[in-house]
Amino acid sequence: MKNNVRSLSLLLGGFYFFYFALIGIYIVFLPKILSDLDYSAFDVGIIYAAAALMRFVTPFIFKHLFHLDYKVYLYSLLVILLSVLLFSWSMEHFWFYLIANLIFGAAMGISLPYVEAISLKALSKLRYGKVRLWGSIGFMAIVLGLSLEHLFASLIVVALLMLLFGAIAGKEHPSQIKSEGEHNSSFSLIKYAPLWISLFLMQLSFGGFYNFFTIYESEIGISLDMIRWMWIFGVICEIVMLYFQGPLLQKNLLQVIKITTLITALRWFMLYLFGQNVSMVFLSQSLHAFSFALYHTAVISYLFLLYSQGKDKALLPFRGFASMSEFQYRKLEKLFSNVYICAKEEKFDFNAAIIRDIYPIHSPLAGLISIFETLDVDSVFILSVDVPFVDKAIIEVIKNQAQKSSDYDALIALSPSGLEPLCGVYRRSILPLAKELFSKDIHKLNHLLKLSKMKEIAFEEQDKFLNLNTPQDYEMARSL
Repeated sequence: MKNNVRSLSLLLGGFYFFYFALIGIYIVFLPKILSDLDYSAFDVGIIYAAAALMRFVTPFIFKHLFHLDYKVYLYSLLVILLSVLLFSWSMEHFWFYLIANLIFGAAMGISLPYVEAISLKALSKLRYGKVRLWGSIGFMAIVLGLSLEHLFASLIVVALLMLLFGAIAGKEHPSQIKSEGEHNSSFSLIKYAPLWISLFLMQLSFGGFYNFFTIYESEIGISLDMIRWMWIFGVICEIVMLYFQGPLLQKNLLQVIKITTLITALRWFMLYLFGQNVSMVFLSQSLHAFSFALYHTAVISYLFLLYSQGKDKALLPFRGFASMSEFQYRKLEKLFSNVYICAKEEKFDFNAAIIRDIYPIHSPLAGLISIFETLDVDSVFILSVDVPFVDKAIIEVIKNQAQKSSDYDALIALSPSGLEPLCGVYRRSILPLAKELFSKDIHKLNHLLKLSKMKEIAFEEQDKFLNLNTPQDYEMARSL
C-alpha cells in the first residue's frame, strides 16, 4: 500500500509540476506579449476572463450532462495540447485567439478537477500538500528559467510532459475517482450559498491579479526581471506553506478559510496602495502563502468533506493524525497487544494490520463475521472509527467486565442515548447466530444483540459517545 501511494505521489507530483509550469507561462508571459501586440487591457481581460469562465462552467456541464471518466479526461489533456499549438498561430488575431483560449479553459476545467479528485481520495491532507507543492515548484522554475525566444516551444514541451504524467496517473488509478464521476444528487450550490458566493468573489479577485499583475507592474516602471522575482517570491512562500501547513489543516477548516480570505483582502489593499514600492509588493507577495496555498488546500478539503469524503469518515484527519482511522488505531495500540482495521480495501496511508471484509454488502454484521473468520481468537473488542471520544477509561471498564463475565456472547456499552453496538466485546459464540441472520439478509447488530446473550455496560457520559455522522458533527468535534 505504501509503495502504491509513493508511486501515485510521484505521478501526481509530475502532473502538478508541468500543469502549473504551463499556467506560469500562460499568466506571466502571454499577457505581456499581448500587450506588446497592442492588445488593450480590455481585450486581455476578455480573453482571460473567457478562459476562466470555461474552467468554472465546464465541471458543472459534465456533472449534469456527461460522465467524466478516464477517456474524457485523456481527451481533455489532448485538447490542452491542441489549444497550446493554436496559441502561436492565432495570437495576432483576437477572435481566433479568444476561441483558442475558450478551448484551453474548458480542457483545463476538466483535467485538474479529475486529478484533484484522485489526490484527495488517495492521499492524506498532510501528504497532499507535499505533493501539490511540486506544482508551485514547476511554476517557479518556468518563471525563473524561461527565455522569451523559446516561449512557444516551451509551451508545447510542457504541455506534452503534463499529458504524459497525467495520462499515466489517471490510467493507473482510475478507480480512485469512480464515484466522483457519477451524478451526485446531494450536490447543491444553494445549500451552501454563502460559502459559494465567497469562493466566487475570491476567485474573481485572483482573476484580476493573475491576468494584470505583470502588465500593471510593468506599466508603472517595474522591469520584467523584477516582476519575475515578485512572482517567484510569492511561489516560494507558497511552497513553504504547502510543506508545513499540515497542523493548520487539523483546525476548523471553515475558520481557516475565513482568516485566509481576510488576509487576501489585506494583500490586495497593500498592492493597490503601494504598487510602486518594490519592498511593499514583495511583502504583499509573501501573503500568497495564506491567500493561495493555505486557502486553496482548506477550500478543496472542506468542499471534499461537504460533498464527497464525508461519506468515508475513516479517511478524515483528526487531532493531528492524517485520518480518524489512524487516531483510533494509535489509541487502541496502547491498550491491546494486537490491533486490526476491518475494511473492504487497503485505503490507509499508515502501517496497520488489515482484516479484509470480503462480503459485497456494506454491513457491520459482515465485518463482524469477517473478523472471526480471519482471526483465531475467542473474543474481540470492537470500536467504530467515528466515535473518537471513547477513551481509555471506558474501554478499560468494558475489558474488565468481559474478563469477569465469560458466559456472555457480547458485552456492549450503553450510553444515555441507547445501546452502542460498535463499542464492546464480542465472543466467537455469537458467530453462528450472526451467520444465520446474514443468510436471511438481516444486517443490524442491534437485532443480533437482542437475540444473543448480551450484557449492557452503562455509562453516564453521552459526550464520550458522540458519533460523527455529518460534516457539521465532524467540524464541531475538531474544534473541541
